[in-house]
Amino acid sequence: MNDDYSKYTLEELENTKWLDIVKTNSDRFQIKLEEVWKDSVDDPSLPQITYTGKIDIDFDEILSLEPEDTFFHPTVRKLNGYSLHQGCADNMMGRQQFDKDHWMHEKVSKKFGLTKTRVELFLQRPANLVGVHYDKYGNHIQGGEYDFSETLTKEIYRGVIFCTDWEIGQVFLSGTEALTGWKQGDTYTFPWYMPHGSANASDKDRYLLRFLGELTKK
Repeated sequence: MNDDYSKYTLEELENTKWLDIVKTNSDRFQIKLEEVWKDSVDDPSLPQITYTGKIDIDFDEILSLEPEDTFFHPTVRKLNGYSLHQGCADNMMGRQQFDKDHWMHEKVSKKFGLTKTRVELFLQRPANLVGVHYDKYGNHIQGGEYDFSETLTKEIYRGVIFCTDWEIGQVFLSGTEALTGWKQGDTYTFPWYMPHGSANASDKDRYLLRFLGELTKK
């Protein structure tokens, strides 16, 4: 199997099985994602992040949850001699994954046309941040309960749902966009190759749902 996708175009990558791409060398993988993202910056047909409307869910239930805090960047990785997220190693994030039978999956699947969904709550407390990074979706796609062996890269769909109104000092980063001003129930999606991160410099907790799945329309 050819494991060098460095010369692939965006279209070729999107028509390649995702698991084949992520099994390549980690540094090579990240370098290619960075190249694809930089090529997208000046292309108006490739938005950095897209507003996808409101979703009606029980936010009171979500806001009553207290997910356990864990280190978000416990491992510092080097790429081309530079340490990634070394300054973020002590930052925490409350995380809770919803069981596959939870009502949240049906809501997300119906709104976005997805199957094989993963929905996870991220509670970012004040003075914590998430360094900009790229995702492989390892826990769900590479080692989860669903079969993604035939899933093409273009069939991967992900996004976020804001569970609280924006507070000054909170920001969600996606590519060149720094998102602020959101309202409870706002949803946004961003491409599989998009670098992203977040910060909470406010004095309020920020609750966010991240969802991921496979598009049902091939």
